[in-house]
Amino acid sequence: ADEETAHHDAEQTAQADYEDSMAALKKAEEELQESLVKSQEELAEAEKSLVIKRQELEKTEAEKLAIEQYLEKIKAGCDFITDNYEAREKNRGLETEALKKATKL
Repeated sequence: ADEETAHHDAEQTAQADYEDSMAALKKAEEELQESLVKSQEELAEAEKSLVIKRQELEKTEAEKLAIEQYLEKIKAGCDFITDNYEAREKNRGLETEALKKATKL
């Protein structure tokens, strides 16, 4: 009878340990599922943000290209002004002198 009681107690203890272990595992599984859902939501948000950033980059690169093309288009005029600045300044001086002489006559 003592042996039967000991086996019965051992079986009850083992059953209780098993149930406690299963409860802990179920709780851990639920927490992992919640964590997985949260991670999937964060991933979706990050992917959405990446798409937006790529679109912004594309737009910015197109704007940069347009600006570079514009600058290349007007470069010749700017170079002309810069290259001929001294000659134009000299000519303005000569014109001023000529006008001063003309007004004296």
